[in-house]
Order: sequence, then C-alpha cells, then structure tokens
Amino acid sequence: MSQSSANESLLTVFFLLLAVAAVVVYFVMPENRNLFYILGGVALLIRIGQYVARFYAKMRFRREKRERLLRDVPPVTPKEEQAEV
Repeated sequence: MSQSSANESLLTVFFLLLAVAAVVVYFVMPENRNLFYILGGVALLIRIGQYVARFYAKMRFRREKRERLLRDVPPVTPKEEQAEV
C-alpha cells in the first residue's frame, strides 16, 4: 500500500463518518439544521479535496512519464531525416 493510497483511505473514512453523522443529526435533531449543514459541508469539502488531489497527482504522473519517454528517445539527426524521406 502506497502512502497516497493510505491517505486516500483515511480521507474516505473521514468522509463516510461525517456523512453518516450528518444523516443521523438530520433525523435525530430536526430543529437544528445548522449542525447538519456543517457536517455535510465538511464531508463534501473533504471529498472534493480528495478528487482534486487525485487529479493533480495523475497530471504530475503523466507529465513525468512523458518527460521520461522524451528523455529516453535519441534525437533524430538530419541525415536520418533525409534517409526516411
């Protein structure tokens, strides 16, 4: 298990706990909607942050992969270009 996978699992657990707590508060304390909104909002912010972090991690991985591929390809000399044409 990689470090990012462990972090994502931890964030998912926090999200689920907050979401369940928000649903419980919604039905147990119907007169206090502010706590429901706060718990639900924090849960959503955690989830959105997780998706944004995953998106930027994938972008960074793809950029590094592209740079590795370009670095490993030998440059084409003018003689090789003329031979191909």
